[in-house]
Amino acid sequence: MPLPDAPDYSKRIYELLKETDLENLTYSQFQGVAEKLFIEPENEDEMRRLVLVQLARMAVRGDWDGFLTGGGGSGGAPTTAEYVVMSLNGTLTNERVLTAGTGISITDGGAGSTVTIASSVTPITSVSAVSPIASSGGTSPQISITDTAVTPGSYTNTDLTVDAKGRITAASNGSGGGGTPGGSNTQVQFNNSGSFGGSSSLTWDGTSLFPNLLRLADGGNVGTFPYALGFSADDDTGLYRSAANQLAFSTGGGQVLTFGGFPKQVLLGQHTGSDATALSTYGTQDIVISTNKTTNSGTITINNGVNGDIEFAPNGAGIVSSSRPIKVQDGSAVEPTFAFTDESNTGMFRSAAAEVAFTVNGNERMTVKNNTVEGIGFRISGTDTAANPGYSFTSDTNTGIYSGTSNTVSFTTGGTEKYRIGSLGELLIGGTSAGTAGQVFTSGGSGAAPSWKNILTSAAPSSSIDTGTAGSIASDADYFYVCTATDTWKRVAIASW
Repeated sequence: MPLPDAPDYSKRIYELLKETDLENLTYSQFQGVAEKLFIEPENEDEMRRLVLVQLARMAVRGDWDGFLTGGGGSGGAPTTAEYVVMSLNGTLTNERVLTAGTGISITDGGAGSTVTIASSVTPITSVSAVSPIASSGGTSPQISITDTAVTPGSYTNTDLTVDAKGRITAASNGSGGGGTPGGSNTQVQFNNSGSFGGSSSLTWDGTSLFPNLLRLADGGNVGTFPYALGFSADDDTGLYRSAANQLAFSTGGGQVLTFGGFPKQVLLGQHTGSDATALSTYGTQDIVISTNKTTNSGTITINNGVNGDIEFAPNGAGIVSSSRPIKVQDGSAVEPTFAFTDESNTGMFRSAAAEVAFTVNGNERMTVKNNTVEGIGFRISGTDTAANPGYSFTSDTNTGIYSGTSNTVSFTTGGTEKYRIGSLGELLIGGTSAGTAGQVFTSGGSGAAPSWKNILTSAAPSSSIDTGTAGSIASDADYFYVCTATDTWKRVAIASW
């Protein structure tokens, strides 16, 4: 429908959309053609065609509802766009309903009005907590506490009233405290018949760690009391200083254990001066247990009931004997029972019942069992059969090498003897079949056992179907014969040159 004076510059909308029917023409297709037009006088006729196609498209699709709302979507805006609505429309493809979350309210003022989004949380008037209150926002929370009737300030010898919730509800100055300390400076105070008392036997110097904060009197010696520390119900049992650099324990009036002295000692029983030690450590040595200190004939016995479990008898030459078995813990590969000072994860341990294992750097490397020895990748057995060969593999114990009979060596796989080398060097398949003279060791192919076969026959076949085994060969003065299959022969002539 061009105007009479409108130049016919382009018919691009008809050309670009000519293969699309109005029912299936989408707004995005229409928009893609329209966007290529410039608003210029020479495009006036083309823009008329554009409007005509759009009106026709909306009429066919049922989208037309007037000039003010007609568009690319359902009644106006595109139906495929994304919308946030107050309630579902049903015709919009990507609509979302605006919904209020926790503590949020939404008020719709209706068409032409506003939508109000507000918080519906009421102010907090009280807080109850069973654990400390913390803020998740990174700042310290502030809580106001209701004032009580207590007057703020400092109190002396305070009398307090506290309610069930731990609040101070009343406070006043008290009349307690005061009094004159007993004894001398640094003496610990105690109740002395209702008054303060002190004693030089118990002093406390809180001003310095040297020489001591708390000092006790030496106490009694062996068999005497009072002790430096004792018990009201057992006055001949306690702790005291028995001599210079010695701390002793006494029970029933008898010295039973002493620490100290030189060299550093742990003395069992009553000891004075330089008596022999019962349990002591010397210099870099860990523990030395000695008896009859001035001789080499001392015997140390560790008893359990009436029987001596361990008895060490030094003979002066450094040899120690034990009259009974020494029992130790099983240990493990990481912490073996017997290890070395400089390498605690290398040594020997009990890995299981009737088994002793050797470990290196925390890894079990060899195990000695009742009838076998197993190491890394190998295994030695005393049974020596096809099912349990003398030499096998840790991960495959029925495959290996053994001696089936005297002066022979056999090879077994899966517990079955496959080959044997006899005493004269012969090779026996399966341990029994040595073949016959002239036979050849022949492969059976993949997945099949080899066998002994006759390759050279004593006489040439009489015909092409004479008796024969595949692979056999023969010859006479004129021909060379080959058996290609059971009872099937072929030949080739023999000529001089």
